[in-house]
Amino acid sequence: DGILTLTEVDAFEYMRATHKPVFVVPNGAPLSPQITVQDIERSGRIVALGRLVRQKQFHLLIDAFAILARDFPGWEVVIYGDGPEKGSLEKQIQELGLQSQVFLPGSTNNAGEAIAESDICAVTSEYEGFGMVFIEAYAARKPVVTFDVERGPKEIVIDGKTGLKASPFDVADYAKKLRYLMQSKRLRTELGDAGHRLFMEKYHIEVVGRKFEAAIATILQTKHKNR
Repeated sequence: DGILTLTEVDAFEYMRATHKPVFVVPNGAPLSPQITVQDIERSGRIVALGRLVRQKQFHLLIDAFAILARDFPGWEVVIYGDGPEKGSLEKQIQELGLQSQVFLPGSTNNAGEAIAESDICAVTSEYEGFGMVFIEAYAARKPVVTFDVERGPKEIVIDGKTGLKASPFDVADYAKKLRYLMQSKRLRTELGDAGHRLFMEKYHIEVVGRKFEAAIATILQTKHKNR
């Protein structure tokens, strides 16, 4: 009777292919107490979360940070997750001499808290259908750095407003975007606040719930009229 999609791009393609009613209902997240605390002084942490698989391309994050590590000795990168790439990532960290700045602590059961304890949220995926980490970062008032790729990164992250986008898979450009944020607390705050406003308008679980209910109501009304 109808199709739900996470992004506008998906909606357009499904509508064109099926000619069915299509409703854009993104994933949502709650605003939990752990990520509303604004008084904790945080400094020097870039966080990334996801399965340690090739698609996430965490090796590119490590390469980008290696360009910056000497200029920012107080900063660290924490990559949460488990997966088959862990061994190669550990080897890369060791070869680059980043053992004191880049860490792989394993998976976490509280992504919101992990992001709230950071300054920047990094995403280096080859692609993302949506990307929960983006809206979790927005909920925590944290700016994101991502490659400008389909689908979620391109649509969810507003370049220069809620985060920064690097040319796809360009390590030097990604490092440049990280540098902008690492050297400016003011910029991190501005982008983080804008992301939070977008979260409250579009991705808060109650807002998403209303969109879901509206889609169901529209389908029911259409079916009733067609009887």
